[in-house]
Amino acid sequence: MVGGFKTLNNDFERMLLSFFRGYHIPTHQAVSFADLGVAIAKPSGALGTIRYSGSPTLLIYKPNSATDTTDPFHFDYPMTLVGWAYSSAYKPLNRPVVPGLCLSRKDWFFHEQGVHPFSDWSFFETPPSEPWVGASAGSPIQPYGPFGLYHGRFWDIHVFLDKSTGVPKISQTKPSLGISGIDPLEGIAFKYPDF
Repeated sequence: MVGGFKTLNNDFERMLLSFFRGYHIPTHQAVSFADLGVAIAKPSGALGTIRYSGSPTLLIYKPNSATDTTDPFHFDYPMTLVGWAYSSAYKPLNRPVVPGLCLSRKDWFFHEQGVHPFSDWSFFETPPSEPWVGASAGSPIQPYGPFGLYHGRFWDIHVFLDKSTGVPKISQTKPSLGISGIDPLEGIAFKYPDF
């Protein structure tokens, strides 16, 4: 999946990850989310296209916690691969089914629509009005909120490597990995639909 890119020691190695594996979009710039990490996506993943098992949408790295992991302009090396994620376009009542991915439909949650403000790359949710959580596909256009990078709802699933066994496990966040950063807003930014 990532070959020799399990640890990134500098910007040059991050550039090599981009060149050789196609992961070059830091979805929240250099900001780390607590218990989640720094995410680096493929362009096709940013569009919500699931390829197949072994080709995740994005890679999740644990930054060096001895530095300011909330600074959006400087990556905190070394960064160690701790997981990956798959995403797909959000369609209410229609969780993704992907051949080759050993995942249950119930494992999928959605990333709420919202804005990542350019000032700090945190998250400001802009949920649509709906009769129950997950009923609406949301809006492709930012309804309100701060100036920043807006995205609509999308299906999401995070897979983390267990610290002691190395076995992949599904979870929205992984507190046992000790990843520092800003609040990931679990239950706000990431939600399970009411169906």
